[in-house]
Amino acid sequence: MEEGQNPKYLNSADSLIYNKSRLLFGLNSAQEAIKAEDAVVIMEGYFDVISAQAHGVGNAVASCGTALTPEHVKLLSRYTKSRRIYLSFDTDNAGVNATKRGSEVIKETLAALGNVKQFDESHISSVVDNKYACEIRVVSPPMGKDPDEFIRSVGGEEFKKHIKEAPLLIDFLLNNVLREKNNAKTPQEKGALVSQIIEILQDVNNKVIQSEYVKMVSSALQINENALLKELNKYSNAYEHSVMPNFASKVVTNSSQFEIKAQKNLLSVFLSDSTSNNYEKLSEMLPQDIIRDETLIIVKNTIDKLSHTVNNVRELTKGLYTEFIEDDNLTQILTDLVEMSEAFSGLDEAETKRAVEENIERLKRCYSENEAKMLRERYREVNDNDPEALKLQMQLRDKIKLRTGDK
Repeated sequence: MEEGQNPKYLNSADSLIYNKSRLLFGLNSAQEAIKAEDAVVIMEGYFDVISAQAHGVGNAVASCGTALTPEHVKLLSRYTKSRRIYLSFDTDNAGVNATKRGSEVIKETLAALGNVKQFDESHISSVVDNKYACEIRVVSPPMGKDPDEFIRSVGGEEFKKHIKEAPLLIDFLLNNVLREKNNAKTPQEKGALVSQIIEILQDVNNKVIQSEYVKMVSSALQINENALLKELNKYSNAYEHSVMPNFASKVVTNSSQFEIKAQKNLLSVFLSDSTSNNYEKLSEMLPQDIIRDETLIIVKNTIDKLSHTVNNVRELTKGLYTEFIEDDNLTQILTDLVEMSEAFSGLDEAETKRAVEENIERLKRCYSENEAKMLRERYREVNDNDPEALKLQMQLRDKIKLRTGDK
């Protein structure tokens, strides 16, 4: 294009017909390749995707002039059962920041299905059960080129090699910080790098995995492993203490929000195409008291009632809207459930069962923790010599065992 001409593409505004937050460029020609590869490569621009697909990287898509959204992630989850997602943005600082933002959107959107894979098979691990909702990897071509430039200069096959060798998100983020290790000459400069690393590692819930990364980072920075571990624990404790003044109210609020979301996750499976019309089998998987919110109990009971008279998800959804037509609150909840159900679309029976069981276990732990908290409060109110104290103590012990998984 010549100087002074119009831009390569014009980023138009959203309309009723064209909504950028729900559309992905290139998906129409990439969906079969995504299914075949069981993976998708998300790029930043139209020309990145055009070059990729033209050179044999058929599973590449891009957002249409906007940041990655939950709707984009839900759309892609229909085509890749393993939810293996490669982020291939520009290699400059803006691209790195876009990778961070995009990964957060992916993790939040797919949180209903489990955790994110945070430990690669190339590392030694004692973790036996490493379930994850998605596998996020980052493709960063060398030479500071964006995917379009790189593919046009060296070809699609070379780019595929980088896809095959792409590191997990956590490794990408850590390596991005560790690249500055040679520039950290003073203790203060090393401390600044450690602060960035701690922010990354504190998201790793599995302590075995976390400790393995602590070993690797300590070796790379030539710092004491125990010192890094203490700083990591100090970071977590500092965060907890920072919310102590309003701790009780925050726990109740956050717990309630979590419980509502998890209960909605379970109900949304009934409206997913992966459920088909096997409502009875799905109902049998749910413990009788797992749905505790009064409004959601109404939704669950209505689903149970309608499931005997409908043959598919479309009929069930239509029947629910008819039942709730005069209640705006129930109608909004149903709309939320329909949107949330997209995360389960395309899952086979085993994957659906796993997702349901994981949500049930999370809710059970949450309920148990709330009950244990109530028991502690009651225990503090009674005299130690009171027979009621011993009873409460035993109940509390049982709740703690259930929460920690002890036998």
